[in-house]
Amino acid sequence: MALENSETSSNEPLQVAARRSQVKIRYPPGHHDPLDPTLRIIEILRLSYMRSPAAISAETIINLADNGVPSRIFVKLLKANLEEIVAVLTTWDGPDAMYNLWTAVERVGAVLHSRRSREAVGEARARGLSSYSNEDDEDDEDGMKYDIGQERSKAWWADQISGCPSSLEETVLVLLDAGFRPQDSPIVREKLKQVVKGAVNNRTCKYRYKLAQSAIAFVVPGMFLFVRFHLALPDLTWVTDPYSVLGPDEIHIKSSRRNFQMQHDILTDVVLGEVLITRNPCKLPTDVRKVRAVEHALLRSYTDVIVCSIQGHRRLLDFLAGGAITVCEQYFDCTHLSNQGDYDGDTATVIWTPEIVEHFKNADEKYSREPDGLNVCFTSDHNEKVSDFLMRTSSLTPLEKTLAVQTYLLGALRDPSVIGKYSTMHDNAVYHFGYSHPRTVKLAYK
Repeated sequence: MALENSETSSNEPLQVAARRSQVKIRYPPGHHDPLDPTLRIIEILRLSYMRSPAAISAETIINLADNGVPSRIFVKLLKANLEEIVAVLTTWDGPDAMYNLWTAVERVGAVLHSRRSREAVGEARARGLSSYSNEDDEDDEDGMKYDIGQERSKAWWADQISGCPSSLEETVLVLLDAGFRPQDSPIVREKLKQVVKGAVNNRTCKYRYKLAQSAIAFVVPGMFLFVRFHLALPDLTWVTDPYSVLGPDEIHIKSSRRNFQMQHDILTDVVLGEVLITRNPCKLPTDVRKVRAVEHALLRSYTDVIVCSIQGHRRLLDFLAGGAITVCEQYFDCTHLSNQGDYDGDTATVIWTPEIVEHFKNADEKYSREPDGLNVCFTSDHNEKVSDFLMRTSSLTPLEKTLAVQTYLLGALRDPSVIGKYSTMHDNAVYHFGYSHPRTVKLAYK
């Protein structure tokens, strides 16, 4: 992830800074010309976004319940979500009724974003269109787009012969655009009925509830350690960001629009006070943390991202879904902190719903550390370094090298039936032993 420095002058030479974890390939000295333009091009793959409200998954709900949030709150949340979706899809009379119905059906099926994605297939992710989809296309708790064992097709272009749209929701929109009304057309009424049933089934079976007072966005650290690559100079320079202004367990969340709903339906662009932060997968008691959202003048230019503090004995995201490399790990021996990773492309969900935040209690930090002796339960026979692989295949023919690469990269697809089984074991342990049981925690770490 690259961030624009708001204090950079237009007179300064163009430059791009990267953290140590972002430098994935390190060539030996003299391997290439450091000013080679083919090696100094940055391709933008995705833009930052701030979506509010956000949806919480079943894993997040289980975590919240285990950390003190009463079950009645989730029952109330389910009822409110079902009543809302049914009401907007079955209100056919009144001022702007058809316009509101059209908007509701479009949101359920993400029709407009699907159309734009079809028109710009290669650029959909860079334009941010792939970030906004219907709930069926949201990443699940394990980062998978859909269940491997469940066959389904993705809505695409309309039928070339009949012209009928691919998705049910888009078909309803086309009929509404043509002047048909559900009160008068049994065809529209039947298709709209299926849309309602699908939306209700999606909310009840997938346990993805929208929280009005929540948001999801990319996460960035509150202080950066960079390796700076000057476009005019080949040397490397270490620099640090001067904005180390967030204290322990503090975040800064600001939107470019006033789309954060507060109490009494007031809309604002910044969140203040106690909030919960989490990210997927959410399998440990510590994967949801209560923190304090603050506003700082030096961070006002960082909109549509969640700025997290790295102060304290551990960085905030070290607790969430696998964690990140701690500051001390870059210079000192911090092997007791087992969570590793980085901030590149990670998204987090922030919740400021009062009735959820006030009941939530942070779990013991012991759950954020990998249990001892866990690695002896697993084997890594095929854990081969790239250098070893190149040496092993150096004497092979080009065809044999290609087959060896395919075997290594695509080997996991030879038996797709095993995908998701380990995650299911964790779900079963949660049900049988409890969310904080030692056996459940062990299953959550692999």
